[in-house]
Amino acid sequence: MLLSINSSYLSFRQAFIALILASATTTTLPPEDWVKTNFDATMQDSAIVTAVIYQNSTSTIIGIETMKHHLASALMSECLAARLSIELALSLIISHLILKCDAKVVIQNLDPTDEDRE
Repeated sequence: MLLSINSSYLSFRQAFIALILASATTTTLPPEDWVKTNFDATMQDSAIVTAVIYQNSTSTIIGIETMKHHLASALMSECLAARLSIELALSLIISHLILKCDAKVVIQNLDPTDEDRE
């Protein structure tokens, strides 16, 4: 896993810096038996990079994934980051997942119980 993290970091450094800064502002750990995923997207070299980090209730990073897309839409890239986050959760057999990102519209549309949703 360390080689995967190192390789992803070297390829997509800017995306990870943005994600780490976002994670640092939300220090709440998930409850026991839950996993929190922070995901984000950023522009890099005329492409969009999505990054996902998974953290368990003991603050251990249990998964990480990055992907490069050739898209023009920031909203679409945030949606792809959300999808990547959910796909990795399924592959890791995570049954209790908390999604965190800075794109409120993405979270609102993933949560059918959100009262702010239009």
